Amino acid sequence: MEMRKLILREIQLTELDILLFFDRFCKKHKVKYYLIGGTLLGAIRHKGFIPWDDDIDICMPRREYEKLLTLDLNSNRYILQNYKFGNLKRAITKVIDIKTHTTGYLEEDVHLWIDIFPIDGLPEPEDEVKQIYNEVKYYRKLLYVCGARLGLGRNILKKYLLYFLKPIANTFWGVDWCVKRINQIAGKYSYENEKYVGDIVGGIYGIGERLPKEEFEKTVEVEFEKHILPTFSCWHLYLSGCHGDYMKLPPVEKRKAHIQSVFLEE
Repeated sequence: MEMRKLILREIQLTELDILLFFDRFCKKHKVKYYLIGGTLLGAIRHKGFIPWDDDIDICMPRREYEKLLTLDLNSNRYILQNYKFGNLKRAITKVIDIKTHTTGYLEEDVHLWIDIFPIDGLPEPEDEVKQIYNEVKYYRKLLYVCGARLGLGRNILKKYLLYFLKPIANTFWGVDWCVKRINQIAGKYSYENEKYVGDIVGGIYGIGERLPKEEFEKTVEVEFEKHILPTFSCWHLYLSGCHGDYMKLPPVEKRKAHIQSVFLEE
């Protein structure tokens, strides 16, 4: 089996293929999903990928997310990963392309993927929302350390600290405990009963990610890499809450990809 290293644009187009496969699957089974995160920002600002980005983010209301986990998505190339299936050590879900091989920062980042985040209910008081996001942020960091791939790191200090911190994190907490705790916090407020919703499990912007459920559930279409795909009607509120002036490009030093290297079976 021969392997070819992909350049960034090839990584993006391979991920786009995963997304389009997922889009067809969702339409067939009447499952609702939305573009979110950097993928949504790319759609609005660039009508496609952010030029230096190398991942795809989508989200689903919790009820749609749970429905997805009951369906058979797997094919001869794409596989659904989730903690409940025993093939993912995170509190989110992925669709992976098994013909690809990566060198990401986590042990399980073996294949190229798209991320799927559940959207959960959030309370009205802002201090409670901040507390929820701060708690999940803490356990998400623990989970990262538990599953980190030794020998890699964003700098020399982090690279060598992992050799010390990973055994401690797995001894006192571990993947199972962290995933369960994150899901417990995310499920504290029911999606169906709350006025506000947000990405608790994967969100990194806190209160800025909270959205009115009534507007979130209204679907609008946006262009992404010459394809028309769904997102939520309050996308401007979301992008402003996360990035402020989201049409302004970040400094050059912050324009970084997430994945180390990707190889494709040929």
